[in-house]
Amino acid sequence: VGGGQAVGGPVCVNPETARGALSAIAQACVSRGAFPDERRAGVDFNSGQDPRVKEAEAETQECRRDLGVLFRAVARVAPPIALDAVRSALVAALPTTTETLSGSYKKPTWQAVEAVVAAVHLLGEGANDPAVKPGSDGLTNVTDMVSPLGELFEFVVHRWNGETQGQITSLEQAACRPDLNPSATHRLVAPVFLETCARYHLAVARNPDKLLLPILAAFLDQRGARHPDPEVAARACYLFSKIVKPLRQQIVYCLPDILRAMEEIVVGSVEPLQITPPPTTSNTQTLNKGTGGAMATVGNDDRLYVYEALGYLLGTEDIKLPEETQVEFTEGFCLGLRQRLERATHENDASTAARVIVAMANIAKGFSVRLATEIRPRLGEALVAGLQQATSSLSHFDSQNDPSAHLIRQRTVAYFQRMVQGVGERAFAYAAPLIDRIAKNGSKKDLKECFVLCNQLAATFKEKLAPFVLQVTPGLTEQTFQALQPFCSPDGRLHGVLGLVRSIADVPNVLATVDKALATNPATPDTEKEQQALRNTEDSREARELEVMYVAHVHALAANNLINCLAGGQGKTVNIESQHTVNQTRETVLATLATTASAHQSATSRKAAMQAFLKIAQYWFPTVGQTTEPVPGFSQFASEVIVSECCCACVLRGDLDVRDAAGAAAVGECLAFQRLAIERLGTQFANQLRDGVLVNSLGLDPSLANEYIAAVTSTAQTTHRDARAVVARCQKVVQGARPGLLKRPCKR
Repeated sequence: VGGGQAVGGPVCVNPETARGALSAIAQACVSRGAFPDERRAGVDFNSGQDPRVKEAEAETQECRRDLGVLFRAVARVAPPIALDAVRSALVAALPTTTETLSGSYKKPTWQAVEAVVAAVHLLGEGANDPAVKPGSDGLTNVTDMVSPLGELFEFVVHRWNGETQGQITSLEQAACRPDLNPSATHRLVAPVFLETCARYHLAVARNPDKLLLPILAAFLDQRGARHPDPEVAARACYLFSKIVKPLRQQIVYCLPDILRAMEEIVVGSVEPLQITPPPTTSNTQTLNKGTGGAMATVGNDDRLYVYEALGYLLGTEDIKLPEETQVEFTEGFCLGLRQRLERATHENDASTAARVIVAMANIAKGFSVRLATEIRPRLGEALVAGLQQATSSLSHFDSQNDPSAHLIRQRTVAYFQRMVQGVGERAFAYAAPLIDRIAKNGSKKDLKECFVLCNQLAATFKEKLAPFVLQVTPGLTEQTFQALQPFCSPDGRLHGVLGLVRSIADVPNVLATVDKALATNPATPDTEKEQQALRNTEDSREARELEVMYVAHVHALAANNLINCLAGGQGKTVNIESQHTVNQTRETVLATLATTASAHQSATSRKAAMQAFLKIAQYWFPTVGQTTEPVPGFSQFASEVIVSECCCACVLRGDLDVRDAAGAAAVGECLAFQRLAIERLGTQFANQLRDGVLVNSLGLDPSLANEYIAAVTSTAQTTHRDARAVVARCQKVVQGARPGLLKRPCKR
């Protein structure tokens, strides 16, 4: 550099030169992203099961990712240039019918067609265009929006199957024509066109008269769901479900024709694939891989998404679709699936049976509760009828000890949960048989699954679930008692399980046994090590989880106003033949919560038990002005056992450490229960708590006892912090006044 002048700053480039360079880059990105010539690559890309094909596809996709970064940069800087580059490539790759028939016509390769359609798909990624982004022009009328990408997509659809004179009015007119575009059915070209249609569905909504039938035909013929390659067909079914949902209002006018065209696809999609996927290595990838969720589990593939699409179409609430037509198609498809499930069960074909159950659940996704229960209830009847067949199928495979029975159970439970969301209370009739079937073996894992399902139903239906609760809770309680029995130990330390207690009268004996075991077998490092080894087993873990879930179930009943089912004839919703069974279940519930809250070695379990007690007490304590108890004897039980033992003795003798988060949470629940008891039972109870429990039993002086009562009943913002401070002081006094008082220590 002469003259000592520094060289730097921006470089001025001629605008024409810049446009030419950007155009060349965009064109090169489109053309260079094409798959290689098959003769040069030495593979047949139509053979999807060949591992060498997967390797070649992975290499091309890796190169295309790098080119895509560059192409997006050009599109961001100069959108018209990128658009022109793609449009020019489209004109060359998708010629007109006249050009095709001319003598000088040179047939474009499938690689060129696939590359340019992929470029159209890439242009729509994050673009600010109404064809891919709703409301991007700020206009409310979608037809008024200017959409360059929409026009480009319309060009692709117009040329994809050969130019058609006049408006397309049927699927037959839009059927595949390999003579005009032989690349349309290629294994790699077909899915990229369908992906582009899914991305540009807003463009279809803008102009359904020209675009709707051509793209639906592509999804439903040999370019899509009927493609001979199973991966392409499966991907087409998934994409079809995604495009149908936003377009079903436009599809309704031709819905009968679409449903008839889907019949063969629907029938075949429940059949398991007869091919084995090719092995993959770290250098290979499957381009049309599964999409996750329910379809990604064992035995499923993306073909089952066609039933979601079917549900969206059948479940339209558009009044232009006559009720009889909608019901006829829905009943027909559902009946066919029930018959296929019956046949698969008879043939012991668990794989197909599981797929059919998933298919029935997927159809139900498209129906709203309002449509299936209020507007056209016959639809709900058709949808829910499959639950009986699914439960029967589960019973059959369970009785055969088929290893696939667990898979059938998962699918049936998912189907039932879907129907609960879809038809509401109409599913009640199938709930108890399903619970009985799942709990038949009485295993810990199965019982836990039953409680999870019951809790979900309780949260959904509240008091309406009362008959079901009365029917299943006593049996589940007894089965839980039997399942936990082998894992119970006197102090609960062996497996971390105390188990269920049958009667309130047994509570003092159980607590005395716990104290004796703690006194005679104090914890040592060696015993802790042995117990830890036992607790690490799968059976032990399942037992602990079942015990926790039982307490959670009781809490769910109380939280959803269902605990009155166990009120022994006094609750509003009681309607049961055997009053003795209800009374026995109530006894077991209360006794189990009492022992858990006062003796369990887990602070979290104690907190859960006290939370359940608090919810129960809100219903079973008498309210102001109420002369009789909702549950006779509950107030006395609360005073003598819950407050005295679970809330005061356990806390003040030092079982729970208020400095620990779990311990402090459990103490907080104990204080909340005492506050509710004082509010409902009045001054007499407060005096008994102060004089009988705090002063006489635990050795507090009257002034500190009064301070304790004041902290419990305080409504100040700092109540919890102040109460914990008072509890900590009381613990020191009690431990000093009763030095021989035995603790039942608990961990987190």
